[in-house]
Amino acid sequence: MSAGKALIVQNKGGGHGELGYHLANILTAQGISVTLLQDNSANRSKQPFSSYSQLEEKGVNVIWGEFSKEISKNLPENEKFDFVFDNFAKNKETASDIAQKAKSWGVKNYVYVSSAGMYKNSEEVPLLETDPVKETGQREVELLAEEMDLPWTAFRPQYIYGPLMNKRDYLDWFFDRITWALDTIPMPHHGDQFVTITRAEDVASMMASVIDNPKATKQVFNCASTRSITYNDLLRRVAEACGSDYSKIKINPYDPKKFGVENGFFPFRENHFFVSCDKAVNLLNWSPEFDLVEDLEWYKYSYIAAGKADSPPNFETDDAINSKIEGYLSWGERFGDKERHPDLHENLESIRKTMIPMTKEYYIGMLDKHKYDSAIEHHSQEH
Repeated sequence: MSAGKALIVQNKGGGHGELGYHLANILTAQGISVTLLQDNSANRSKQPFSSYSQLEEKGVNVIWGEFSKEISKNLPENEKFDFVFDNFAKNKETASDIAQKAKSWGVKNYVYVSSAGMYKNSEEVPLLETDPVKETGQREVELLAEEMDLPWTAFRPQYIYGPLMNKRDYLDWFFDRITWALDTIPMPHHGDQFVTITRAEDVASMMASVIDNPKATKQVFNCASTRSITYNDLLRRVAEACGSDYSKIKINPYDPKKFGVENGFFPFRENHFFVSCDKAVNLLNWSPEFDLVEDLEWYKYSYIAAGKADSPPNFETDDAINSKIEGYLSWGERFGDKERHPDLHENLESIRKTMIPMTKEYYIGMLDKHKYDSAIEHHSQEH
């Protein structure tokens, strides 16, 4: 078992929001004393923050702190750590305080949660750690750690999902359209673009692999699953998980620029965008525990638990894109007139009968516990 003290500096939420929770669990299982310093602007009633009591029961010291000034002032005086995991900083300014403290403590490793979003679009995929990047705040932090001569490691996660997520955009986009029975679904260009979507526990286990691992020092690692999937196949897999007949769904390829579709309508890039994690597999002896396609089965219950199946999203952009198809009737019009369009409502009812054989309590509180405990046990045995 490893020994030492680790500090996790956790942001208020978003795509990286649940990483601190899972990382604290894994490090604690390794015998490391963990302090989780949480930005107090996070909503304590939402996941993963509402589950922090589970961490405290395992001995994790959770501190809710004011992050608008010097973050380190939230820590007990004279407290020192062997490892720092910075899942808060977005640029040089927000990183400097904790990075300087890490330097003064003589940490074994300053681990920074960066972002794969810094990679420039490329026709050559998968993207490698050596590929060109944009000048982003996250890149500033990576360079700062090197300038300070810290024993640093940077992880660049791509798209993350998980049982305690508070940013649901990536998979919910597909579940929205399947569970609300859109029979024509717009897809940028052709939909055969590849992407990697990774479960949060796997991201956390890769980060934890730096403990007492000299090969991790002064290295950048892409943080993603070893498997990629196309947008079209993801849609098909979601349909299967929800008991919907994918053969009856039409894919409408469109050019976002021609339609003037704003960024944010579709949750991923228009082009192939997936990274290689071979470096982490080889240097850190890491491998993912979870599979996206298998996880879609429990994800549909999380979708229900979040209330997403209770009221429809706004499909106006979908209808605007699909309106160029001759004879297309908008989803909004069909949904609003049950008498004239009973087929849509019959389909909705059929999907819900398949999706909701259990109540929302199936997912609430369960949080895929059996798989999570299995991952913790597996990781502990390897280390």
